[in-house]
Amino acid sequence: MRKTKSIKIDDLEITVKELRVKDIRQIMDNMSDFSGMDQALELLPLVTDLTAEKLDDMAPSEINQIWEAVREVNAFFLNLLTKSGMAEALKNSVLSSLTEAFADLSNGDMPDVLSTDSASLKPPVQNQPA
Repeated sequence: MRKTKSIKIDDLEITVKELRVKDIRQIMDNMSDFSGMDQALELLPLVTDLTAEKLDDMAPSEINQIWEAVREVNAFFLNLLTKSGMAEALKNSVLSSLTEAFADLSNGDMPDVLSTDSASLKPPVQNQPA
């Protein structure tokens, strides 16, 4: 029988599921194509009954609670990933994707007034008559 664990976050009941062998094979087969958060969200239905929309509304601390339950229920698979070196590659891919997403949110056309360049913070020198 598959392991499951129910956790409650606010009024939301979430069931975390143990991966099946076919799920693990699917994940392992697609690891070379894994390129970030979009693929991570595709894995969500394999380990929880949570939707991507509900996940978007959660705080990082709430997501951490889900992750801890996923780690508990799927310890075998996560140990397999760690031993194979795929866990590090997966982590790096997700971090890279998050970095790109945050960079896209920043505004490259920042006015000089807000610049951290100390020269731009000095008032312009006025030419005084001699």
